[in-house]
Amino acid sequence: IFRLIGFRQTKGLLEFTAALNAYIASALGVFATTPALFLRRKRLAGLVAFYSRIALKIFNIELKVTGNIPDGTFLIVANHMSYIDVICLSSILRSAFVTSVEIKETPVLGQLTEIGVCLYV
Repeated sequence: IFRLIGFRQTKGLLEFTAALNAYIASALGVFATTPALFLRRKRLAGLVAFYSRIALKIFNIELKVTGNIPDGTFLIVANHMSYIDVICLSSILRSAFVTSVEIKETPVLGQLTEIGVCLYV
């Protein structure tokens, strides 16, 4: 569905950290103002997509999407090779990713996956 066509290293760590902090603040705002679980997950998925596009720009990653992006709800099964794959996919589609319960219990990563609309198995 997508192909990574450009990547070059930048001074992006500081910018990425700033964007991550902005996402966390935005996500906490969604948690505070949206009690309904379904609506909260939908809003958080939109935030993840928005900030994923920002991350791609920060790291100078250019994607080329081929084919049509389907409408509706569906399941994508993929074996990703890095965390960049997750950012690329979520920048194109509002997504919820599946991860292990062990990640949920990991300090920092657990909190990020919780506000990142992850499902645990």
